[in-house]
Amino acid sequence: MYVGAILTEYSHVIWQFAVFASTTTIAEYVCGLLLKYGLHMRAWDYSSCALNISGLICAKMTVVWGLLGVLFKKYCMPYIKGLIKVLDFGLVQAVTYIFSAFMALNLFLTALCIVRWSRRHLGYPPGNALEKYIDIKYGDNRMKHRFCEWSFIDN
Repeated sequence: MYVGAILTEYSHVIWQFAVFASTTTIAEYVCGLLLKYGLHMRAWDYSSCALNISGLICAKMTVVWGLLGVLFKKYCMPYIKGLIKVLDFGLVQAVTYIFSAFMALNLFLTALCIVRWSRRHLGYPPGNALEKYIDIKYGDNRMKHRFCEWSFIDN
C-alpha cells in the first residue's frame, strides 16, 4: 500500500505516528543488518538503550522517528505544498529530476567507497583501477574522518 495514501490530511495523528515510526524503524533495522552482516561495520549502537534489538534499533529512537515524521508533516509539508503550487510545474519537475540524479549518483559513489573501505579492512587488495583510485583518494584516514561514528566489527 502506498504510504502517501495512508498519510492523508484527514488521517489521525496516532495513525501517522505509527506509520512514520514503523517505516523508519524497519529501514533503520534493515540498514543496520546490511552494515553488520554485509560489511562487518556498525554505524550506530543502541545497546545501552532500553528495549533495543541487537543494538540496531531501540524504542526511544522509534518514538523519535515517529515524532519527527508527524512534526515534519504538520509544520513543513504545508509550506512545501504551498511553494510547489506557486512554482512552475515544469521547473519543479526538472529540478526534481536533476537533484534525484545527483543524489542517486552520490549514494552510489558513497556506497562504492564504503564497500571498498570494508574490503580493504578485511585485507582484500584492489581488484581493478577504480578500487585502486578509491584506495588512493578515499583511504582509511579520510573515511574514518568522514564516517567518524562508524566502526568495524572484528570477530
